[in-house]
Amino acid sequence: MAKQELLDYVKKASELGKTRAEIEHSLLAVGWRGDDVAEAIGILEGASQNAKNNEKNRRLGAALGKNILYFLLFFLFGIGLGGFIFSLTLKPAPVEVRKEAAGFDVKKVNDGTRISDILTIRAALEEFYKKTKSYPASLDQLGNIPQNPSGGNYAYTPIGNPAQAYILNAQLESSIQNQDLNIKDGFLTLKNQQGQK
Repeated sequence: MAKQELLDYVKKASELGKTRAEIEHSLLAVGWRGDDVAEAIGILEGASQNAKNNEKNRRLGAALGKNILYFLLFFLFGIGLGGFIFSLTLKPAPVEVRKEAAGFDVKKVNDGTRISDILTIRAALEEFYKKTKSYPASLDQLGNIPQNPSGGNYAYTPIGNPAQAYILNAQLESSIQNQDLNIKDGFLTLKNQQGQK
């Protein structure tokens, strides 16, 4: 078994950059036995080799660990991205709510829409008159106007050329009567507020 002082010398000489031959020569020159010197150098070279192998294994393990981590991250990212893209292709099934099934009287709902639409159109007609001092020849001149829930346009009759009055009608589905809005016999009739009466 090599003595500790011999091991310490071999280690220190190696750290200083001496070659194996230089270390052996200097130890044999001061009287150390050849087999003790060879054993000490072998132990330190083995320890050095083990340290190098351990370092190499540590680096390899770290690199492998990084690679596994990268693989997992890319894999999870790919799954997440794929799931996100797939979710974009899914469209929810349209849900049709029938007004009758929801407890609405469809005729009254449609008539409420018609009354609101006619009042909106009337306001647009009066605004048009303020700007031009006449009413339009057709509702198309107002731009985007509401459409009757049963389809088509509301009845608009300009009076005069240029129009200084109008009659705006909508036929209702229910039997609403309202004198303030001039609803009579299933018809809502509005007349101009400006211009000729």
